[in-house]
Amino acid sequence: MLEIAKYPSVNAKLKAMYAQKLKREDWEDLIKQDHLKDAIVLLKQKVPSLANIKPNANRIELEQALEQEIISDLRKIEKYLDDTGKKIMNAYLQKYQIRLWKRMINLLTKNEPVLEEEKRQIQGWIKTIFPKLEGMEQAQNKETLLEYVPYQDKAIRLILQNAETDFERENQLDQYYFIDFLRQVKGKNAELEKMISMEADMLNMEWIYRMNRWEQHEQEKVLIPVSYRLTDEMKNKLKQVQTIEQFKEILKHTIYAEIMENDLELDFKRYLYQEYRKKFRNPKWDISLVIIYFELVEMEKEALVTIIEGIRYHLSKEEMKRQVVVLEKDN
Repeated sequence: MLEIAKYPSVNAKLKAMYAQKLKREDWEDLIKQDHLKDAIVLLKQKVPSLANIKPNANRIELEQALEQEIISDLRKIEKYLDDTGKKIMNAYLQKYQIRLWKRMINLLTKNEPVLEEEKRQIQGWIKTIFPKLEGMEQAQNKETLLEYVPYQDKAIRLILQNAETDFERENQLDQYYFIDFLRQVKGKNAELEKMISMEADMLNMEWIYRMNRWEQHEQEKVLIPVSYRLTDEMKNKLKQVQTIEQFKEILKHTIYAEIMENDLELDFKRYLYQEYRKKFRNPKWDISLVIIYFELVEMEKEALVTIIEGIRYHLSKEEMKRQVVVLEKDN
C-alpha cells in the first residue's frame, strides 16, 4: 500500500489542481469563437498559467505553454510520493521520454532546419524532468542523436538504431513503453494493470483495423503483447475483416463492441476520457489517480490544440466538436 508522508491528502491536492482546469462551459465557450485572437484572449482569462502567450501564438508556442503546465504539475506531485509511488511514476514518465525521442527523430528527418522554438519545447522537458537527456536537442542527425541515449536505456538505443522505417520505430517504442510500465505495476496496483492492458487492447484494435484496410505490415510484430479482454482468438478473427460492424460482431461479448461507432480512435478516446473522469472522482486515495490525472490533462491539452488550430484554419464547428472528446457529458 502506498503511503503518503509529506501531505495528508494527495487526493485532495490532485482534485484542487484539476479544479483549476477548464470546465465544460469553458470548452463550449472556446469552441464558439470565430477568430484566433478572441479564442486566445478567452483562454488566457480561463487558464492563469497561459497568461503570457501571444495573441497570435502558433501551434508550437501553444503546445510549449501547455506542456510547461504539465511539467509544473509533475513537479508538484512527485515530491509527495513515497519510493513505490516514485517508481510507478518514473515508469509512466517513459511515455513522455519516448515522445521526446519521436519528436527529435521527426524534426531531424523533415528536411528542414530545426527551429529554435522547437528546440525550446524539448529543452523545457530536459531541464526539469529529464536532465539525463541534456543536449539531445542539439543533435544534427539521427546518428548523433544516438550519442544522447543514456547508457541504462539500452532498449531505446537499439530501437532507434535498428528500426528500418518510421512506423517500425514508433511502434517498437510504444511496445517498449507498455511492456515496461505493465512490468512495473504488475502485482502492485490492479487498477493501473487494467488501465494499461485496456489501452493496449484498444491500440491493437486500431492497428489491426488500419492494417487490414490500408497498410501492409507483419501484424504479429506490430501488436503489443499485452491484453485485457482481447484474446488471441479474437485478434486472429479481427485480422480477417475490414468493417467496424464486423469488428463489433467478433467483439460482441466485450465492452469494446459497445464503444465502437464509426471512428475507432475517437470512439476509444471518448470512452477512456469518460472512464478516467469517473474514476478521478473516487474519494479514496490510490496511486492510479495520479496517472489518471495526467492522462486527463494530456487529453485536454490535445483538445485545446485541436480547437485553437481548428479556429486558426477555419475548421467547421461540427468537425471540431466531432474531434474533441472533452465535450462529451459525464456518465
